[in-house]
Parts: sequence; structure tokens; C-alpha cells
Amino acid sequence: MTLGDGGDLLERGVRACEERGYAVTRPENGRDPPALAEPTHETTAFASDRPVAVEPLAATEVTPTTIVSRLWDDVDRDREALFVLPADSVSKARAVLSDPPFLAGRTPAGERTFYSGPDRVPLADGGFALARPAGEYRWAEESASEVERSDRAEGTRLVLRASNDPIAVLPETAALDCPPADRFPFSYARGGEGRIRVRSAAGDPIHSADGVHALGDAGFKPVPMPLVPEHVFEDPARAARSWSILGVEN
Repeated sequence: MTLGDGGDLLERGVRACEERGYAVTRPENGRDPPALAEPTHETTAFASDRPVAVEPLAATEVTPTTIVSRLWDDVDRDREALFVLPADSVSKARAVLSDPPFLAGRTPAGERTFYSGPDRVPLADGGFALARPAGEYRWAEESASEVERSDRAEGTRLVLRASNDPIAVLPETAALDCPPADRFPFSYARGGEGRIRVRSAAGDPIHSADGVHALGDAGFKPVPMPLVPEHVFEDPARAARSWSILGVEN
């Protein structure tokens, strides 16, 4: 559902709920969420008859990470989310929430492209996955025939690419749970003296740095964990039915 009106994002969201018969309260801490709308016997519901969390988002906050994180919190607490955002950001939010839900894309064969999340990929022996990308990271499911890798097998694989170059290949999304370090070009971990140590896929030490920013200066970049819907939500289909959008004109 998309609506349009003027005014402050939070206040406009509160007013939209009150106009539909919800009883709105505001937590004293100002967040979690900043306003909660409880249905009454006179309510005209948004997506369901559950309580509604009013979730104002500035244009800079309309990102997959922020939207998915807030929706997860609301669904986990058995409520739906009303995202209130600038009207010119509605299409961007809709792209995250639908067609297909929570995915950057999906092929007719069902292979999915994922948004990158805020978390890093932890490795089985400690530390985190690292690479020297030549472009923006993209995690996607690909048929094995498309993966240029000598150990490929039949079926679908999870592939990390930068631009169009493969960086790492995992057998499936479940393998993101602490994969072995040799699946990635490099790994990094903080040593006892506080410096970050970089190792090759074979485990050889190749670089050290004072911190993550220094890693970036050396051309390295931590590998982000993709936002996989079934890893984020207990029931992705239910989450996909648990939101509405209110677009606010300037």
C-alpha cells in the first residue's frame, strides 16, 4: 500500500494510523518503535489486524539493511511495519520489500541474487573472509555450469563476484555458517598484539595492518554476509505480508 501526503514522517505516520482507527502510543525511549498503533474495534487495518509499528525512514535510511532489520524486529514481535518515507524513495523501498521480497533479483529458474548485509563472513578456524575486489560485491546462486571453477559439481552454487569476476564459491547458502578459509582468497584476524593479520587461502601470512581501515588502504575488503531471507526471517512469506508503505511528499 502506498499513500502520499505532506508533513513530518513520524507525525504523518501517526496521523495515518489514527485516521484508520488505531490507538497510537509512543514509547518513552523514543524508539523501538517511535510509535506503536494498536487496533481497535473501529480499525481499518493496513496489512493485517496486528499492531503496527510506525517506522519513519529518511531517504538515506532506505537501504536493504535498515528495511530488513526493522521489519525483522517487528515481525519477531508479532506486529507489522508501516514504513513512512519520502515519496521519491517509495520505489526504492518497494524494490527491497517485493518483486521478489528481500532479494536483489531472481531468475526464471529461481536462482537468487542477494543484497549484501552489514555482517562479515566468519570462518571455521576463526577470523573473517577477505578479498581484493575489483568492483562491488555480489552474492548470487548460479548453476554449476556457469561457475568457472575446477572443483565444480552438478547443481546450484553460491557465488561471490566483484564486477563479473568470481571471488569465492560455496556449495549453498547454508555453507555461509563458518565456511573454511580456503574458500576465499584471503582471511584476516586480530593477533595478540592487536594488529590484524592477513593470510592467503593456503594459510600463509602475507600482510599485517593496524586496523580495518588500513586493510582498505592496502586494497583488501572484508567479505559481507548476504541477506538470505530464510536466514533472516523464520517465515519469509509471513514477513512479506507484514508491511505497508506511506510515501510523504515534500
